[in-house]
Amino acid sequence: DDGYRCHERDWQKVDQATAFMQEHKDDGRPFFLYVSTGLVHAAFHTNQYWLSRIPEEKVDIPALDENDHPVREYQLMAKAWRYGFDEDTVRQVRRIYMAMCAEADAMVGAVYDAMQELGLGEETYFVFSSDHGEMAMEHQDWYKMTLYEGSVRVPLIMVGPEIRPRQRVSNLVSLIDL
Repeated sequence: DDGYRCHERDWQKVDQATAFMQEHKDDGRPFFLYVSTGLVHAAFHTNQYWLSRIPEEKVDIPALDENDHPVREYQLMAKAWRYGFDEDTVRQVRRIYMAMCAEADAMVGAVYDAMQELGLGEETYFVFSSDHGEMAMEHQDWYKMTLYEGSVRVPLIMVGPEIRPRQRVSNLVSLIDL
């Protein structure tokens, strides 16, 4: 597999989800399947398979944040980032984060593809969301726990019966909407 499954524990959850759908596809009863992975969280790590999909020169460097608000200073201290903010470090952290996102996307795609291959796509709602974002070195910050967009904005993507394909809704949503 050439390293495709870098985060094997999470891929095992994908395999379990596929097996669950296979087991229940013909029993005629509705089911609810929740798949949660450890991706994308610290500690950031990936492998060459995923890293090679993120060209280093395409990784942007967020502008320096000149804000010295005490809350921001406290958060940086509390999160214990000690690797500096030079461009090489920031680019490496962001590139690894993006590679982890690419692997997470592949996991979501694998579950979705299995649902389709098992003939469940016409009657199943498929929802993708997240509990939080990642600062990924924006505002010289990492991880979550801020009120900046990078930390609080999360995707909410749904497909299923009576959901119009490619529809974009611009109003705010919350996980409570689910």
